Amino acid sequence: MSSTRIQYLDGLRGVACLMVVAGHYMDALSPSSVVRPFDDGVLAVAIFFVISGFILTDSFAVNIPAQRHLAGRLVRLLVPCAVALFLAYAASSGLHYLNPDFPYFSIKTAAVHVFGSTGVTLLDPPTWTIGYEIYGSCAVLVLVLIRARSQYVWMAVCAALIIVFGVREIGLFVIGHLMRVNWDKITRSSRTIRFSIVVLAAYFLLTECLNGSVFGGSFGTIGTGLIHTDTPLDAPHAMLGALLFLAIGASASLQAFFSHKAPDYIGKLSFSIYLIHWPIMFLLHCASSWPVTIIAGVAMTLMLSILFERYVDKPSISLNRRIKKVRLSGRVLSFSAPTGAAE
Repeated sequence: MSSTRIQYLDGLRGVACLMVVAGHYMDALSPSSVVRPFDDGVLAVAIFFVISGFILTDSFAVNIPAQRHLAGRLVRLLVPCAVALFLAYAASSGLHYLNPDFPYFSIKTAAVHVFGSTGVTLLDPPTWTIGYEIYGSCAVLVLVLIRARSQYVWMAVCAALIIVFGVREIGLFVIGHLMRVNWDKITRSSRTIRFSIVVLAAYFLLTECLNGSVFGGSFGTIGTGLIHTDTPLDAPHAMLGALLFLAIGASASLQAFFSHKAPDYIGKLSFSIYLIHWPIMFLLHCASSWPVTIIAGVAMTLMLSILFERYVDKPSISLNRRIKKVRLSGRVLSFSAPTGAAE
């Protein structure tokens, strides 16, 4: 994979991040108002999970001890998350001290929320995905290690994970991993096949925009899996997210769009924006009207995310790399890691 493809993945992250932010503002401002798919945060989360599974396949292919891969990934995810939660907790506690009527949040329940218990806190609800990022990262790491030893066992484990978890959460990481392993075949397929993928994705996206649902009935049941998870991500949105990711990879025009400077720049800030936008929105709304909240919230989110990315997110990525101590000349398990691959 070339650095161009990595750039379009950053741009896709940026657009998905804006969808999450727009969805939260729209839901809070007017739950009955929807501008699909631009405010569909659930669809955006599905795309995030597929991207993670895709990129981590290369990142984990470097032949270093698995525990260093896992330790680096935990640092990369949990350090920014912990800082964001602490800042949100400090801000809300300070406002509660000045005004006892202001909501008070427990940092303990916020920490529990990160690892999959939804609905326990309004401190930073989007952090429910961090736990699944960790679980999905573990699944991809295991798959990479198994594939290096036995192709048949690897295929059996991939199938088992999809059957058990469906295409939701963990299943999306597996799908992203499978796409990366077969990416050369996908991108070298005939123009007719790639065009058909794009048309199919456009059709289902239009269906979702008009009806608010897609892949219903038996498709939704099949995609759910054997294990039920209490998260906002349903199987139809998960399948649509995976299909959209595949369609973008099959279209040079879509790749060029997501490689533009604006989405690429937002993509580099996407994790920071994702972590801090909700506390800013919530705290402002408790103290002011909605017009002020929207204008000030968007401005503050952008400015603070730049600082957060520079002083929290980038250092966590650097620490991740130091833990793994990856050398460019290091042997890989299956295939070469792409230039500039995200951690």
